[in-house]
Amino acid sequence: MPAKLGFLTAYIPEELFYAAGLTPVFLFHTPADRGLARAHLPGFTCWIAGSVLDRGLAGELDDLDALALAKSCDTIQGLTDLWRRNLPHIPLFHFGMPLRLDGAIPREYLLAELRSLRERLAAFVGDEQGEPLELEEAARIAREQPDRGPFEVEYCPRDQEAEREFAPLLESHGLAQEEDVLDTWFSSALWPFSTLGWPDPRTA
Repeated sequence: MPAKLGFLTAYIPEELFYAAGLTPVFLFHTPADRGLARAHLPGFTCWIAGSVLDRGLAGELDDLDALALAKSCDTIQGLTDLWRRNLPHIPLFHFGMPLRLDGAIPREYLLAELRSLRERLAAFVGDEQGEPLELEEAARIAREQPDRGPFEVEYCPRDQEAEREFAPLLESHGLAQEEDVLDTWFSSALWPFSTLGWPDPRTA
């Protein structure tokens, strides 16, 4: 039976895991909170990371053969260290995902990370999982997986010009802007700022 590898974010290259003969399993966060993760993570960190750590510490994820995390934010980076320290019986594959790919250097870095991950997976799997799949076949399998949605997408344009340029494209793919702007992390900070006098410099 193929080894199960849990993962959290869309930045994880599932194709490499299928190619290595592993079965990637998306870990949804749950509303249950035993307080186990809160002993390790600050209160402001997202519950996506908190939930998987809470479940791991409770033993709910012991059926996983490994976990994969891509550095998509500081919380996930912190979770990487916490996982290795507190759950060493579930091996962790960390993948450094550049935030931008609009240059030769970040693309070079990404390719190096993908090669490193592929080598580590080969060493982890060894001969136990049988013949690895070709990458093209693995990509086909990954594309045929059922949708895991609905998902919430966060898009932060640099300025109004970028918003005007990309909004129609996002809407054409079925994305809708959240009507309640206070749902975003940044906007939710505006209310406490306003209670302290912002944006009037005379009272702030």
